[in-house]
Amino acid sequence: MATKSLSASSTLGNSLGKTKLVEVVVEQVFFFSVLLLLIQDADFYNPALRMKIRYIFDRIADCAGMRRYESTDTSTILHTILPKLFIIWDNNIKKSVKVQSRGANYSGVFLLKMQRELNEAIKTCMCENRIERSAAISYIETQSGNKTMAKLADEYNYMKYVKRHSDII
Repeated sequence: MATKSLSASSTLGNSLGKTKLVEVVVEQVFFFSVLLLLIQDADFYNPALRMKIRYIFDRIADCAGMRRYESTDTSTILHTILPKLFIIWDNNIKKSVKVQSRGANYSGVFLLKMQRELNEAIKTCMCENRIERSAAISYIETQSGNKTMAKLADEYNYMKYVKRHSDII
């Protein structure tokens, strides 16, 4: 009997945790005025934008209810909700780019670094193909099978920092 009660309580706790997560995400997405921002265009030097990203990131990461800060899961959740803005990170990536697992570092250091790398690729494409910025972005995304720039940065990070391919600069 006690096992059945514990199991029901555990299931209820899990569904309450998921409900709280959904509430936080919905609350923050409503508050979050970045729904149309793209990783390559966002102004990460803007303190208000960095504060909003840090706030939502920390709220979701602290929401796990397991007394742990879940920054990898948070980056995945945010990428799923806004795949053109957020980039997934994990411990290997954080360690390689020398960033700690906090929302302030995600918004003020990591996303800015990823944006710089993406913009370098865009500029290279512009020069090599003699096209404008928007055409270069479209070209890169089309050539990659219609992946967003944020997803391409995610795949770049995976190959460079997780798989450690030596031929990736």
